[in-house]
Order: sequence, then C-alpha cells, then structure tokens
Amino acid sequence: VELSISGDSNNILSSSLNILLEGLKNNFNLKLLDISKNRTGDFIFPYLIEIFKAKSLNEIFLDENNLTYNGIKRFLKELQSQECYGKIHLPKFDLFQANISENDMNELQKISKFLENKKTQILEKNAFLLESMQTNNMEIIDEQ
Repeated sequence: VELSISGDSNNILSSSLNILLEGLKNNFNLKLLDISKNRTGDFIFPYLIEIFKAKSLNEIFLDENNLTYNGIKRFLKELQSQECYGKIHLPKFDLFQANISENDMNELQKISKFLENKKTQILEKNAFLLESMQTNNMEIIDEQ
C-alpha cells in the first residue's frame, strides 16, 4: 500500500498531519508514505518513528516540511537505535534551506544509506525464508 498526502501551495496539512500519522502507526500494510510539502516541522518525527516500528514501511518522502538538520539527524539516529530500517529520501530542500555543511550532509547520507541497506537485507532474507518454506511445503505435499 502506498499513501501520498503531499501538499502543494494551496493545500497543506501542517500541524494537522499528526492526526493522520497517529492513525497510521498500527498499519502493517503501508509500504510507501509521501508526506512532503506539508510544512510540518520537526514535530512529525516521533509519529514517523512509531509508523516505522510496525516494520512494514519501506520508503518515505518528507521534503519541504520545514525540517531542521538537528531534527533530521535525531530522527535517523533514533530509527537506527530502534532497528527501524527503510529508504528515507533526505529532504534536500529543507537541508538546503538549513545551509548545512558538506560534512553534515555526508553524515546524513551515510546514516540514510545504512538504514536503506539494512531494510534491503531484511527483505531479501524474508523472501529467501518464504521461498524455503514454500519449497518445504511442496516437498511435504509430494511425499503424501
């Protein structure tokens, strides 16, 4: 399931987005979430961490939300410490607005890439386990 609630110049959710995100934290089918362009600020990060804890979300877009460098960095590190992995599209517009250094950007990219690679490893492992289980079930059926 993919959900796009991206805002535009006329329609933004801003602080109302937390209500929707609160409702998504127990959704185990959500794979992709786009909440870009809603001008939310850093307050959305605790809600996003709760959604990632469900372990189903693979990818998120969150640019143009007036996010700060420190907020983004804390968010990524918290995901890492909670072992919540996925592809986080770094909010390039917000980071440009924050005027961060190249070193700071590299640090965020490194953490983001780690989270993405771990999610890929988990998905590949799960696919392998599922295939093994299906093969074993087929062998049991054939023997009967």
